[in-house]
Parts: sequence; C-alpha cells; structure tokens
Amino acid sequence: MLDTFEILTTSGVVLWSKTYSPISPAIINSLITNVFIEERTLPGAGVADDISAANNPPYKYDQHTLKWTTVKELNIIFVAVYRSLLHLSWIDKLVDNIKTIFVDLYGDQLRKPHTTVVECHFDDYFDQQVRELEKTALNQDTRTAESTAFIEQAPISISGDLGDEPPPLPGLLSRGQSKNNYRDLTSNDSTPIATPDTSRPSTPGGHLLTGKSGPGGKGSRRARKAANTPTYQSSGDETSAKKTRAARSAAPKKGRKWDADGLADEDSDTPLDYSAPANGANSTDGISSDRPGAVEEVDQATWGSKTGKGQFVLKDLDDQVHSILASADVKKESSAESSKGLVGSGFSAIGGLFRNVVGGKTLTKADLDKAMKGMEDHLLRKNVAREAAIRLCEGVERELIGVKTGNFESVQAKIQTAMESSLRKILTPTSSLDLLREIDAVASPSALSMQKRRPYVISIVGVNGVGKSTNLSKICFFLLQNKYKVLVVACDTFRSGAVEQLAVHVRNLKELSAREGGEVELYQKGYGKDAANVAKDSVAFAASEGFDVVLIDTAGRRHNDTRLMSSLEKFAKFANPDKILMVGEALVGTDSVAQARNFNTSFGAGRSLDGFIISKCDTVGDMVGTLFSHKLHKNTALVLIDIQNDFISGSLNNSRAPAILPNVYSLLDTQEWPLIIASQDWHPEGHVSFASAHPGVAQFETVQNPFADSSNFVETQTVYPDHCVPETWGSQLEDGIKSRLHNLEGYRTSVQYIKKAQNHSIDSYSAFGDNQYRRFTTLDSELRIHSIDKLIITGLVTSACVRGTAIDGTKLGYNVTIISDATEGTSQESKDAALKELSQVWGVYVMNMTEWQAENPVPKGPSGW
Repeated sequence: MLDTFEILTTSGVVLWSKTYSPISPAIINSLITNVFIEERTLPGAGVADDISAANNPPYKYDQHTLKWTTVKELNIIFVAVYRSLLHLSWIDKLVDNIKTIFVDLYGDQLRKPHTTVVECHFDDYFDQQVRELEKTALNQDTRTAESTAFIEQAPISISGDLGDEPPPLPGLLSRGQSKNNYRDLTSNDSTPIATPDTSRPSTPGGHLLTGKSGPGGKGSRRARKAANTPTYQSSGDETSAKKTRAARSAAPKKGRKWDADGLADEDSDTPLDYSAPANGANSTDGISSDRPGAVEEVDQATWGSKTGKGQFVLKDLDDQVHSILASADVKKESSAESSKGLVGSGFSAIGGLFRNVVGGKTLTKADLDKAMKGMEDHLLRKNVAREAAIRLCEGVERELIGVKTGNFESVQAKIQTAMESSLRKILTPTSSLDLLREIDAVASPSALSMQKRRPYVISIVGVNGVGKSTNLSKICFFLLQNKYKVLVVACDTFRSGAVEQLAVHVRNLKELSAREGGEVELYQKGYGKDAANVAKDSVAFAASEGFDVVLIDTAGRRHNDTRLMSSLEKFAKFANPDKILMVGEALVGTDSVAQARNFNTSFGAGRSLDGFIISKCDTVGDMVGTLFSHKLHKNTALVLIDIQNDFISGSLNNSRAPAILPNVYSLLDTQEWPLIIASQDWHPEGHVSFASAHPGVAQFETVQNPFADSSNFVETQTVYPDHCVPETWGSQLEDGIKSRLHNLEGYRTSVQYIKKAQNHSIDSYSAFGDNQYRRFTTLDSELRIHSIDKLIITGLVTSACVRGTAIDGTKLGYNVTIISDATEGTSQESKDAALKELSQVWGVYVMNMTEWQAENPVPKGPSGW
C-alpha cells in the first residue's frame, strides 16, 4: 500500500500531501538533498527535463522506495513513497497522471509572479486516480471470472446487448450501480419488476437522464425521500402504458425542484414548466406567476454527453480527469509529430529508424544500412562528432547483425543495450577518479611510502568565458566540505577583473568554511606578471604553509592561437600540476573536439589533459553530444607491432609484409601522436619458440610447453627458425620506421620501445605480457602515464602478435582500432579469420586506411591532433 504522496517545490514547500501511513521526514528530505540540491543524480534520472516517473530510477532510502518526477517549468516535485517489499505496478502511472492533473488544475496559479498562496482542493482527484488504477491492476483472471458469472446470471436480452452501456431503463440511473442488480430482472412474472438499485457514487453528478420513451411520454422519477424503490410497469403491458401516458398528458405539468444531490422532489412548488398552456393561461396548480426570464443557451457538451441509446450522462469527476489526461496525451502526440524524423530527441527517435527491420527474420547488414545512416545523422544533429557517431553505429550494427527479430520491442531493447555498451566503453575513465584518495596520498602520505608531504596541485584551463573561475570555486567548495586547507591561485594576470573575481569567490567560500569546515586563502600577485612564475611561487608557498591542495586559475585563450597556447608548456613545467582539467561548454558543439585536441598537445612531452568539465549543459537541451565527443578524442596512441627485419625479409621472410609499409609511413608522417609505441620481439639464444631448442622437431611444428608455475598445465607452442635475437640485424626495426621514429622523438612526441618475449622459457605474442601472464612489459604503465585510452594498432603478424596485443588491450579497457591494410598475416585466410574474431568476439574496431584518413583529415602541425 502507498505510504504517502507529496507535491512540493524544489525549495521544500509542500503544496499538497496525503498520508496513509506516517513516515519519517528524513525520507523525502534525503531525496531532495541528494538528487536536487547536491545533484547526485542517479543514472538515467531526469532532473533537467520533465521525464516520466517510469524512466526515473527509483530512489531507495532505508526500507522505502520513492518514485518521482518533476515539472521543471514550475519547479515542482511529485513523490510517491511506499515500502520496498511491495510491488505496486501502477505507481509510475499514478505519479505521471497526478502530475498531469495537478498542473492542469493549478498550473496557471503557480505560473503567476509573486504567488504566495495556492489553494489545492485535490483530495477527490487523487482518490479517484488511486481507485481507478488499483482497479485496473487487479488480476485479469479475477475480472474474467466475475464477468462470466454475471453473464450466466443475467437474462439473454441483457447479456447479449449490454456492452459498455447500462440497459435502457427509464428514469434516473447511476454509473455506480452494481452488476448484481440485474438479477432482479430475470423474474418470469408479468407483474411490475422492481427497479434496480440506483445507489450513487461518492462524487455528485454521476447521473444518467433517460430520454422520452415516446411522443408525449415522460419517464417516472424517484421521490426525494422515498423509502421504498418505486416500481414500473412491465414492458409487455402496452395498454397500461398507453393509459398512463394519456393521463399524464391531460394533467398540467407539476413544478419540481432539485436538491444538492440532483434528486427531484415532486412536492416542490418551484415551477420548471415555462411553456404556456394551449389556452394561454398560466398553470393553475399552485405554480407561481413569477418566473425568470429567457435562459441563455448552454452548450450541452459542457455538462454532459448523450450515449448511443439516448441516455444523457452528466459529467462527473471521472469525466473531468479523463478529459485532462486525454488532452495531455493529444499534446504529447502532436509534439512528437511536430519533431519530424531525425530532429526528434531521445532514444525513441533512433528506435523509430528500425521500424522497417522487424518481422521475424535474421538481420543482415543490408537490412540495417539505411537505419544506420539515419542513426548517424541523428547523432550528428546532437553535436556528436562524426568519428564518435560512426563508432556508435558500428557498435549497434555488430550487436544486431544475426539477431532473429521477434517483435519491435525486442529490437528496441537490443538497440538500447548496444548503445549503452558502446557509450560505457568509450566514456569509462581509464585513470582513477577518486580525487580525495589521490590528495591524501600526496598531502598526507603514510610513513611506509617514504614520500615527503607536498600539496596536491590542480590546474584549470580552457578558452575564454567557459566558466573556469566558477568551476574552480565549485571544486574548492567540495574540498572545503572534506575539511581540506585550500590555496586558490590567481594566474590569470591578463584579463581585467580576473583577480577581483577570484577574491569575491574566496571571500564567499571563507564564509561557507565556517559552516563546512576547511580553510581557504587567495594567492595573487596582481596583473602583468608571468603566470608560470606565479604558479611556481604559489606551490612553494603552499608547501611551506601546510596547504593540502592548490587550485590554479589560468587565463582563457583561443585554442587556435599558437602564441597563447605555447605558453602552456612552460606553465606545466613550472607548476607541475597533478591534474590538468579543461573546462569546455556544451554550447560550442563539435568545435569542442578541436579545442580538446589543441589543449591536449600544448603541455609538452609527457603531459596532457587529465579530464574535462563540461559547463552550461542546462542550456542545450538534448544536444549533449559535446560530452561524448570530448571524451572520445582525448588521447590516442599509435602502436607498431614487431615491424622488424626478420619478419619482412629475414629468417621469417614474409612476402606480404612490405605492403603495409606505405600506410604505416603515412600514419607517422601525416598525424601527430601524443604517444607512439614500437614493440620488438627480443628473444634470447635457445628461446622456447626456436626450433633449434627442440632437437628432432622441424620448423613450424608444435610442441607442448609446460606452464612455468605448474607442470599440470601445458600450452601448445609453434616453433620457428631463430629470429629477432638481440643486437642482430633481424631484431632491428625496419629502416624507414626507425628513421621516422628517431625524427619524431624530437617533435613533442613520446616514443616508447617495448622489448617482449625476453623470458627464455615462455613466448610472448602480446606487447602487454607473456602468453602465461606471468611477466608483463611496461606498455600498460606507459599508456596510463600518458592518459591514453585509445589504441591504433598496426604491424606484424595479424594472427599472432597483433591479435594478442589487441585482445589484451581490450581486456585492460582500452578502445582498440586496427587499420586492416596496415597489418598483414602469413596468408589472406589467416588474416581475415583473425580480424573477424577480433571484431565480432572482442569488439575491436577494424577499418582500412581510406576510412581512417576520411575521419582524420587534420594535417600535422600546431592545430593538429
């Protein structure tokens, strides 16, 4: 059962509530604090938009579950609270319906400026919805059984024609009459039949006014205070009925009055017959000569409607509520229709693209091509960068190809699951987000760490006007809540008023620190100073004064201004921040990708952005692709796998290998990479992969190699000619690759060489570690240090070392792409099989060089990658 339902404002003012079982105020206070004040929004929650309660995840507190929705325009929250043990299937519908009805009834009052009092007589509407939804939620089997029992007991004339309307009985009927009342109609006597019970519902006005039964005839009405139910003549007694009608037509019409319940009193002296008699005289039966003038015509649709059987139904509360809900549904439908095709927002617009791919068949790529193109266009309209949109579409396509479609819902669910998986893979951070733990490790190191205490340094960068100072102050407030001593540094020594702006923020934060705890101070040296030197001095000052955290504000700068961007490298070197965060605004759309790229490469070798803060998201509605695009283009490394002489023209000569060299050269020559990895096989003499180490075994045969830590487990090892022995010509990188890497090392690019398979008794295909996962290279550490989350893999051989590296990269959470014509195998069959496995099983993106160049046309230079 429902415990309570509350309608309140976001500021905590309760507009209306109904309680069935008392609950602690802390339950709803917790929802307001966590979701609306501190904005700890649950995944999928709709705080910013008016989302259905079914789409908002339930909020759990103690033993209660809270279902809720909002009206952003009016700043109203609708909350239903019930015990978590209960399963109330109708609760989402109740919350949504109550929201619709309440806004329709009181929205105009709440929209008026300076409204201080809102009279909410809402109990009847709420009770009506609870009764109706509870009734709808009853077990279908129970309803079917009741319906069957009623039909068996009712006469054929009733059970056959009844439908959704009551039988055409004369007189005043009620919507609330019971089905069991029809049992009285089964009498076989010719005597008059008792009138069914006409007990009225709790809401006034639920009446049926029956039309005339014939010319000049009127139906009988009940007396207001009649104790017994009046009877009617049998429908078969035609003579009696005619006599009755004739007698009534001869008598003058008697005035009546109606009480508050809508019942007529035949003893009333109030005249209702305003038609003059035939002789022109007034009525003589005590009817007053004073009568009102002409009555203004009223549209009958405003107070009732006529059924197909001639009965006129007065509007009641149910009708009003249903009218409100129906109007709201019409508005939603018209709104959806006005948002045509791909411009429509939300997942429904994407789901609509797949309407033509259902019907109980196994999906193929041809079935999905048109839908995928539409989906890509839709994502582009939402400010998702083209490369990101293509990757999402590819992920969805891989999930759907080969799926047997049963109905549209199953396909929609599959689409949503595929999109969630792709988004999660791209957006999941590859480095720690536990800021407090990182601060404690630096500002309060343990004695065992043997590290000297120092302040944790965070720097905020970005273009002009995105909200760097404001977001820095928000981070500071968070740190004050956690009782840290914070030094705010004004390194924007160029913009007029920048120092004063920070001073205002710090003054306000000091006032809050009295309540929240912590301590905050401002460090500034005025205008015109070198920002890098100011940052360096501030860190030294913080260390001497015992500050835990240093927050450095920097000047805004255009991302395409080479002169201004070049100063960031000196700043990063002098300040040596632990975290560099870029503030970007959601308003700029796909231009944010260029901003992120340029800032990311401006801090010198070994330094890059650590994260993003996206501001002004509340101003763009559902155009939120900027968030996704920022993360996707953060950091990418080029990985060259074993492009060594022995694999091209040496002891393991492969005639197919030289074909990849032009494409690998192009990747090195036309793109700027923050990190390049070059792996090399580095086998000692007598390595387990050498045929010479296994007497009697021919080259390219297999042997069983026991695991190093357990002889109970063995691996199948293929043996080869001796190859890639350290310091031999065959172990060296191909000349064109080697010379290019040497040149790039002096051009703001970090190049790391990974030597693998150095263990005498265990082979290593993957650049991350050996085949038995006993010893690992430094590759993963290098990628983490450079904040890399995306790998572009090329090299030799596709079915062995390229495959192993791609699989391990995926396992470790990296986004892996293979350039298909920049890698090669010993045969086309083995290459195709390996790429197919990597794509379909491991989720590796496979594209050719033409596709890569189309997506990454940026030339090498200051504004490049």
